Amino acid sequence: MPVNRHKGKNPSSSDIQHNKIPSSKNITPNNQNPTSSIEQKTPEITDLLGEIEAPIQVKKWIKSNVLSKYDKVTIQWINDYTIQINASKTSETAVYTYGDSASIIRMYGRHAKYHSLKYDLELEKKVRRLLKNDTIYQKIIQVAKKSCEEIQYDWSNFTNYKGHIPSKTSDKRLCVCEGYADEVCEQFIKIPGITSIEKWHGANHAWNVINLENGRQLYVDLCWFDNETIDERTGRIIELDDYNWRNITYDKDEFTYAGIGYGTYQYCHAYGRKYK
Repeated sequence: MPVNRHKGKNPSSSDIQHNKIPSSKNITPNNQNPTSSIEQKTPEITDLLGEIEAPIQVKKWIKSNVLSKYDKVTIQWINDYTIQINASKTSETAVYTYGDSASIIRMYGRHAKYHSLKYDLELEKKVRRLLKNDTIYQKIIQVAKKSCEEIQYDWSNFTNYKGHIPSKTSDKRLCVCEGYADEVCEQFIKIPGITSIEKWHGANHAWNVINLENGRQLYVDLCWFDNETIDERTGRIIELDDYNWRNITYDKDEFTYAGIGYGTYQYCHAYGRKYK
Protein backbone atom coordinates (compact mmCIF):
# COMPACT_ATOMS: atom_id res chain seq x y z
CA MET A 1 0.00 0.00 0.00
CA PRO A 2 1.52 3.37 -0.96
CA VAL A 3 2.30 5.74 1.85
CA ASN A 4 -0.09 8.66 1.47
CA ARG A 5 -0.32 12.09 3.02
CA HIS A 6 -2.58 15.07 2.52
CA LYS A 7 -1.02 16.69 -0.54
CA GLY A 8 -3.70 19.30 -1.03
CA LYS A 9 -3.95 20.80 2.43
CA ASN A 10 -2.16 20.62 5.73
CA PRO A 11 -3.84 17.89 7.78
CA SER A 12 -4.79 20.01 10.76
CA SER A 13 -5.23 23.45 9.26
CA SER A 14 -7.74 25.63 7.51
CA ASP A 15 -6.91 27.93 4.62
CA ILE A 16 -4.98 30.39 6.73
CA GLN A 17 -1.46 29.21 6.09
CA HIS A 18 0.88 27.39 3.77
CA ASN A 19 -1.57 25.20 1.91
CA LYS A 20 -0.84 23.66 -1.46
CA ILE A 21 -4.32 24.75 -2.56
CA PRO A 22 -4.28 28.54 -3.25
CA SER A 23 -6.00 30.42 -0.44
CA SER A 24 -6.68 33.93 0.72
CA LYS A 25 -4.79 33.49 4.00
CA ASN A 26 -7.43 35.49 5.85
CA ILE A 27 -6.86 38.81 4.18
CA THR A 28 -9.53 41.25 5.32
CA PRO A 29 -9.44 44.40 3.17
CA ASN A 30 -12.11 46.88 4.25
CA ASN A 31 -14.52 44.02 5.02
CA GLN A 32 -14.45 42.83 1.41
CA ASN A 33 -14.26 39.15 0.57
CA PRO A 34 -10.63 38.02 0.41
CA THR A 35 -9.10 36.99 -2.88
CA SER A 36 -5.78 35.54 -3.93
CA SER A 37 -3.57 35.42 -6.98
CA ILE A 38 -0.81 33.03 -8.00
CA GLU A 39 -0.30 34.46 -11.46
CA GLN A 40 2.31 37.17 -10.82
CA LYS A 41 6.02 36.42 -10.77
CA THR A 42 8.24 37.55 -7.93
CA PRO A 43 10.60 39.93 -9.84
CA GLU A 44 7.71 41.95 -11.26
CA ILE A 45 6.16 42.38 -7.85
CA THR A 46 9.46 43.28 -6.23
CA ASP A 47 10.22 45.91 -8.88
CA LEU A 48 6.77 47.43 -8.68
CA LEU A 49 6.62 47.67 -4.90
CA GLY A 50 10.24 48.62 -4.37
CA GLU A 51 11.71 48.06 -0.95
CA ILE A 52 8.52 47.35 0.97
CA GLU A 53 9.50 44.94 3.77
CA ALA A 54 6.80 42.31 3.38
CA PRO A 55 6.61 38.67 2.24
CA ILE A 56 6.08 38.00 -1.45
CA GLN A 57 2.55 36.71 -0.74
CA VAL A 58 1.62 40.14 0.65
CA LYS A 59 3.18 41.94 -2.29
CA LYS A 60 1.21 39.73 -4.67
CA TRP A 61 -2.01 40.61 -2.94
CA ILE A 62 -1.20 44.33 -2.93
CA LYS A 63 -0.46 44.26 -6.64
CA SER A 64 -3.66 42.40 -7.48
CA ASN A 65 -6.05 44.21 -5.16
CA VAL A 66 -4.65 47.63 -4.26
CA LEU A 67 -2.38 49.00 -6.99
CA SER A 68 -5.17 48.81 -9.55
CA LYS A 69 -7.06 51.40 -7.49
CA TYR A 70 -4.41 53.51 -5.75
CA ASP A 71 -1.14 55.20 -6.71
CA LYS A 72 0.78 55.08 -3.44
CA VAL A 73 1.14 52.20 -0.99
CA THR A 74 2.89 51.99 2.36
CA ILE A 75 2.73 49.29 4.99
CA GLN A 76 2.91 49.10 8.76
CA TRP A 77 3.57 45.95 10.74
CA ILE A 78 0.90 45.66 13.45
CA ASN A 79 2.56 42.55 14.86
CA ASP A 80 4.42 39.52 13.48
CA TYR A 81 1.18 38.16 12.03
CA THR A 82 -0.59 41.25 10.71
CA ILE A 83 0.27 44.00 8.24
CA GLN A 84 -1.66 47.23 7.75
CA ILE A 85 -1.65 48.47 4.14
CA ASN A 86 -2.17 52.20 3.63
CA ALA A 87 -3.21 53.23 0.12
CA SER A 88 -3.90 56.63 -1.38
CA LYS A 89 -4.47 58.60 -4.57
CA THR A 90 -5.20 62.32 -4.88
CA SER A 91 -7.77 62.93 -2.13
CA GLU A 92 -8.80 59.32 -1.53
CA THR A 93 -7.29 56.95 1.02
CA ALA A 94 -7.94 53.39 2.16
CA VAL A 95 -6.64 51.03 4.83
CA TYR A 96 -6.40 47.27 4.38
CA THR A 97 -5.44 44.57 6.86
CA TYR A 98 -3.57 41.41 5.85
CA GLY A 99 -3.27 38.59 8.37
CA ASP A 100 -5.06 36.99 11.29
CA SER A 101 -2.97 36.45 14.40
CA ALA A 102 -5.78 35.16 16.61
CA SER A 103 -6.67 32.12 14.51
CA ILE A 104 -3.03 31.19 13.85
CA ILE A 105 -2.13 31.38 17.53
CA ARG A 106 -5.24 29.42 18.44
CA MET A 107 -4.41 26.72 15.90
CA TYR A 108 -0.65 26.36 16.44
CA GLY A 109 -0.12 27.52 20.02
CA ARG A 110 3.55 27.82 20.96
CA HIS A 111 4.60 26.96 17.40
CA ALA A 112 2.54 29.77 15.86
CA LYS A 113 5.61 31.90 15.12
CA TYR A 114 6.55 29.52 12.31
CA HIS A 115 3.32 30.50 10.54
CA SER A 116 3.63 34.26 10.93
CA LEU A 117 4.14 36.80 8.14
CA LYS A 118 7.33 37.96 9.83
CA TYR A 119 8.67 34.39 9.67
CA ASP A 120 7.73 34.20 5.98
CA LEU A 121 9.76 37.34 5.32
CA GLU A 122 12.81 36.08 7.22
CA LEU A 123 12.56 32.72 5.43
CA GLU A 124 12.63 34.43 2.03
CA LYS A 125 15.78 36.32 3.05
CA LYS A 126 17.41 33.15 4.37
CA VAL A 127 16.72 31.19 1.19
CA ARG A 128 18.20 33.96 -0.94
CA ARG A 129 21.37 33.92 1.19
CA LEU A 130 21.68 30.15 0.94
CA LEU A 131 21.16 30.14 -2.82
CA LYS A 132 23.90 32.74 -3.13
CA ASN A 133 26.47 31.41 -0.65
CA ASP A 134 25.89 27.69 0.06
CA THR A 135 27.18 25.56 -2.83
CA ILE A 136 25.81 22.20 -1.64
CA TYR A 137 22.40 23.76 -0.95
CA GLN A 138 22.40 25.22 -4.46
CA LYS A 139 23.10 21.80 -6.00
CA ILE A 140 20.44 20.10 -3.88
CA ILE A 141 17.83 22.67 -4.88
CA GLN A 142 18.75 22.23 -8.55
CA VAL A 143 18.22 18.47 -8.32
CA ALA A 144 15.05 18.95 -6.26
CA LYS A 145 13.50 21.19 -8.90
CA LYS A 146 14.45 18.78 -11.68
CA SER A 147 12.90 15.87 -9.77
CA CYS A 148 9.70 17.85 -9.21
CA GLU A 149 9.51 18.52 -12.95
CA GLU A 150 9.70 14.78 -13.64
CA ILE A 151 7.15 13.67 -11.04
CA GLN A 152 3.39 14.11 -10.99
CA TYR A 153 1.59 13.50 -7.72
CA ASP A 154 -0.82 10.56 -7.93
CA TRP A 155 -4.06 12.22 -6.93
CA SER A 156 -5.94 8.90 -7.07
CA ASN A 157 -4.06 8.07 -3.83
CA PHE A 158 -4.82 11.38 -2.13
CA THR A 159 -7.24 10.35 0.62
CA ASN A 160 -9.16 13.62 0.93
CA TYR A 161 -9.48 14.37 -2.77
CA LYS A 162 -12.75 13.08 -4.22
CA GLY A 163 -12.87 15.05 -7.45
CA HIS A 164 -11.84 14.40 -11.02
CA ILE A 165 -8.52 12.55 -11.35
CA PRO A 166 -6.35 14.35 -13.92
CA SER A 167 -4.68 12.37 -16.67
CA LYS A 168 -1.03 11.56 -16.27
CA THR A 169 1.30 13.92 -18.09
CA SER A 170 3.09 11.77 -20.65
CA ASP A 171 6.64 12.64 -19.63
CA LYS A 172 6.11 12.41 -15.87
CA ARG A 173 6.11 9.58 -13.31
CA LEU A 174 3.19 9.14 -10.91
CA CYS A 175 3.89 8.70 -7.21
CA VAL A 176 2.90 9.82 -3.71
CA CYS A 177 5.16 10.83 -0.82
CA GLU A 178 6.86 7.41 -0.70
CA GLY A 179 7.99 7.84 -4.29
CA TYR A 180 9.24 11.37 -3.64
CA ALA A 181 11.30 10.07 -0.69
CA ASP A 182 12.73 7.27 -2.86
CA GLU A 183 13.63 9.87 -5.49
CA VAL A 184 15.69 11.74 -2.92
CA CYS A 185 17.50 8.55 -1.92
CA GLU A 186 18.25 7.55 -5.50
CA GLN A 187 19.08 10.90 -7.11
CA PHE A 188 20.37 13.19 -4.38
CA ILE A 189 22.99 10.69 -3.22
CA LYS A 190 24.84 11.40 -6.49
CA ILE A 191 25.52 14.99 -5.38
CA PRO A 192 29.12 15.54 -4.16
CA GLY A 193 29.22 16.46 -0.50
CA ILE A 194 26.39 14.14 0.59
CA THR A 195 27.56 11.23 2.73
CA SER A 196 24.25 9.45 3.35
CA ILE A 197 20.49 9.88 3.08
CA GLU A 198 17.92 8.68 5.59
CA LYS A 199 14.39 7.78 4.62
CA TRP A 200 11.87 8.41 7.38
CA HIS A 201 8.27 7.33 7.92
CA GLY A 202 5.62 8.53 10.32
CA ALA A 203 1.92 9.41 10.39
CA ASN A 204 1.33 7.75 7.01
CA HIS A 205 3.97 9.90 5.35
CA ALA A 206 7.58 9.65 4.12
CA TRP A 207 10.44 12.17 4.00
CA ASN A 208 14.24 12.35 4.23
CA VAL A 209 17.21 13.58 6.22
CA ILE A 210 20.39 14.25 4.22
CA ASN A 211 23.76 14.00 5.98
CA LEU A 212 26.53 16.20 4.58
CA GLU A 213 30.32 15.87 4.73
CA ASN A 214 30.64 18.93 6.97
CA GLY A 215 28.40 17.33 9.59
CA ARG A 216 25.29 19.33 8.80
CA GLN A 217 21.89 17.72 8.23
CA LEU A 218 19.32 18.89 5.70
CA TYR A 219 15.66 18.02 6.31
CA VAL A 220 13.84 17.28 3.07
CA ASP A 221 10.22 16.64 2.16
CA LEU A 222 10.32 16.70 -1.63
CA CYS A 223 6.60 15.91 -1.87
CA TRP A 224 5.70 19.13 -0.07
CA PHE A 225 8.54 21.14 -1.61
CA ASP A 226 6.99 20.48 -5.02
CA ASN A 227 5.04 23.43 -6.41
CA GLU A 228 2.34 21.22 -7.93
CA THR A 229 -1.17 21.32 -6.53
CA ILE A 230 -4.69 20.70 -7.80
CA ASP A 231 -7.85 22.72 -8.20
CA GLU A 232 -10.22 20.57 -6.14
CA ARG A 233 -13.25 21.93 -8.01
CA THR A 234 -12.09 21.12 -11.54
CA GLY A 235 -9.26 18.60 -11.12
CA ARG A 236 -6.90 20.89 -13.03
CA ILE A 237 -3.22 20.58 -12.12
CA ILE A 238 -1.74 23.91 -11.05
CA GLU A 239 1.93 24.78 -10.82
CA LEU A 240 2.44 27.53 -8.25
CA ASP A 241 5.06 30.17 -8.98
CA ASP A 242 7.26 29.14 -6.05
CA TYR A 243 8.22 26.14 -3.94
CA ASN A 244 7.57 25.48 -0.26
CA TRP A 245 11.03 26.36 1.03
CA ARG A 246 10.29 25.19 4.58
CA ASN A 247 10.52 21.65 3.28
CA ILE A 248 14.22 21.74 2.38
CA THR A 249 15.94 23.27 5.38
CA TYR A 250 18.80 22.93 7.84
CA ASP A 251 16.51 24.03 10.66
CA LYS A 252 14.88 21.02 12.30
CA ASP A 253 12.36 23.09 14.23
CA GLU A 254 11.38 24.93 11.07
CA PHE A 255 10.89 21.63 9.28
CA THR A 256 9.04 20.04 12.18
CA TYR A 257 6.61 22.80 13.06
CA ALA A 258 6.32 24.98 9.97
CA GLY A 259 5.77 22.29 7.36
CA ILE A 260 2.86 19.86 7.46
CA GLY A 261 2.81 19.05 11.15
CA TYR A 262 5.68 16.63 11.78
CA GLY A 263 5.72 17.77 15.43
CA THR A 264 2.11 16.72 15.81
CA TYR A 265 3.04 13.30 14.48
CA GLN A 266 6.12 12.80 16.67
CA TYR A 267 8.75 13.20 13.97
CA CYS A 268 11.56 12.45 16.45
CA HIS A 269 10.14 9.00 17.13
CA ALA A 270 9.96 7.93 13.51
CA TYR A 271 12.58 5.55 12.19
CA GLY A 272 15.34 6.11 9.67
CA ARG A 273 17.28 4.03 7.17
CA LYS A 274 20.54 5.24 5.61
CA TYR A 275 21.39 4.98 1.95
CA LYS A 276 25.12 5.16 1.10
